[in-house]
Amino acid sequence: MKYFRLFKNTFLITAISLFLSSCTQTIDEDVELDLDTKIVANDTEVELILIDFENIADQAEINDFVTKKTYELNDLLTDCGSVTKDTIPGDNFDSLKVTVDFGVENCLGLDGRKRNGKIEILSIYNNASGLRRVRKINSANFSVNNNSIYVSKSFVYDNQNDQNQHKWAETSRIGIKYTNGDTLHKEIQRTHTLIKGAETIADFSDNEWTIYTSGDGLRTDGLFYHSESAENKPMIYKSTCEFMVSGVVHYTVDGGHNISIDYGNGDCDKRATAKSQGETWNVFLD
Repeated sequence: MKYFRLFKNTFLITAISLFLSSCTQTIDEDVELDLDTKIVANDTEVELILIDFENIADQAEINDFVTKKTYELNDLLTDCGSVTKDTIPGDNFDSLKVTVDFGVENCLGLDGRKRNGKIEILSIYNNASGLRRVRKINSANFSVNNNSIYVSKSFVYDNQNDQNQHKWAETSRIGIKYTNGDTLHKEIQRTHTLIKGAETIADFSDNEWTIYTSGDGLRTDGLFYHSESAENKPMIYKSTCEFMVSGVVHYTVDGGHNISIDYGNGDCDKRATAKSQGETWNVFLD
C-alpha cells in the first residue's frame, strides 16, 4: 500500500541527510565551527534512531522477521529478533499489534549495531482504503550498542488540506543515556503532507511531500535548543532523490549561536548550506 511506507521514507531521507552532512561536511579553512554545531550531531543520532525504529516496525508488520533496510538495498542484516503479531479485526478499522523482541543479549546485525530489548508497535488501518490511520511505536528496556534508548512515536492521519492532499501528524519523544553517563532528550512535532503521487497508489516513484518540523531538546553538553522549519520553507522530499531537495531548518540554542541548514532549490545535488555566526559553508552529502 502506498501510504503504508510514507512515514518510513520521509524519516529515512531526513536521517540520511543529517547523518551524512554531519560526517562528511567540507568547510573552508577560515570557518571555525564552535560547539553549537554539535546540535547537528545530536539531531543526527535522534533521526537515525527514529528511522531505525520505523524500518523495524515496517518489516515486522509485513514479514515475520526484521532486517535493516536502506534507500537502495533491501536486506543488510541476517534475521535478528523474534516477531509476534496479533490482529484485531473491526467493522471499519483493523488493528495490528506487533512485538519485536531482540532478547536480553545483544543481537549483532550486519550494520554493526548491537540491539536488545523490545519494540512494541500498534497500527490501525482503514478497511476500505487500506490507509494507515494511526501508528504508535514504543521501546521497552531497549538499547543500541549498550546505550539505553527510550522512544515513543505516534503518527495520526490528519485528513486532507485545502488542496485535498493527505496529511499525517507526528509526535515523538526520544531519550538516550550513553555508556559514559551523558544524556540526550528531544520532543518532536511534524506535519507530513503528500503533495504528489496520491493518484498512483501502487507506484512510489512519483511521490513528493513536505515536512514541517518543530522540536525542543537538551543536548549532551547541557544546552537547550529549539529546531523549526523556516516559514514557508518546509523540507521537501522526492522519491527520485536520496536526500532532501529543499527546505530550511533553523536551530536556536540557549546560551549559544543559532544555526540554519538550507537543503537547496529543488535540485538533487547532494549538497546543503550551513550558516552560523555570519559564516556560510557547503555541506556535501555524498
